[in-house]
Amino acid sequence: MHNRKTYFILSTTDYDTKHIQLGQIITNIRIPYRALSPPLNTSESPLPEIESRFKENYTFDHARAVSGALGVQAQFLAQLGSPLGADAEMSREHVNSVEWGFERLDTKFIEPTHKYVEDSVRLVPEVKNWLDKRRLSGAAYMVTGVKIARGVRFTGKKVRKVGLGGAATVDLMTLTGAPMSGGPTGSVEKSEEAIETYTKCSDFVWAYRIQRVYVSWFGGVVKTKEKVGGDLAGAGNNRDYETYSEESEDETQEMNEVELENDMGSDMVPSGFLEAKDISGLNVGEDNEAFLCQNM
Repeated sequence: MHNRKTYFILSTTDYDTKHIQLGQIITNIRIPYRALSPPLNTSESPLPEIESRFKENYTFDHARAVSGALGVQAQFLAQLGSPLGADAEMSREHVNSVEWGFERLDTKFIEPTHKYVEDSVRLVPEVKNWLDKRRLSGAAYMVTGVKIARGVRFTGKKVRKVGLGGAATVDLMTLTGAPMSGGPTGSVEKSEEAIETYTKCSDFVWAYRIQRVYVSWFGGVVKTKEKVGGDLAGAGNNRDYETYSEESEDETQEMNEVELENDMGSDMVPSGFLEAKDISGLNVGEDNEAFLCQNM
């Protein structure tokens, strides 16, 4: 399989290879700089050979845009015999874009053997105890690749827009007997925009690759499986790489938790409205929220 996306971009530029080391064990894929244990490197289990690649004048651009509108026909008082009704439309627009430029991007990675992974579990008390307590539901992760950015240029932009338009109507037939209706209309829009740029930055780990390490519930066998579904392709070997795993579990949801950037502004809810968590018949999700008037 080609272009397997195995590298995940960090949301911070604060950590270098002192904090994210090849072979170290972590417990949270969002924070690889917080290690459960450092890399195992003994005479019996030396650190695997570190391979290196590099690219010069490297650029990476990513943009994501989501927009939509939700129309609501609400006749709040009709059940009480009132002639008043309301039509409202909620619109929302999200735009995220980032542009990275590096004078040089170094990739360093290891291909650990099963013995090395097993020793990293069995011979390190912190890792062994952590996995033994979570045999049925937990896993740890070994860092197997890092991409180090040098000579950085960055531009990031986030735009959030929320709009509300509507019309209040009066059914005049109820009052006058004539088939007429009318009422005022109006709209309001709230927007938020943030732009960040810089052209100089300390060298840092820009992206990382990991393997999932776990102990099978039956037999206590140590197994590993490379995590895929990241933001970038692998180191260039383009091979379908998976080690010592007999499971075909779907880990897409866990991978989706690693985001390119934090979703700033995602909690924008118009004044006087509540976020609708469940609306029958509507597909309301992370990028397609709906809102309801508090008076409903």
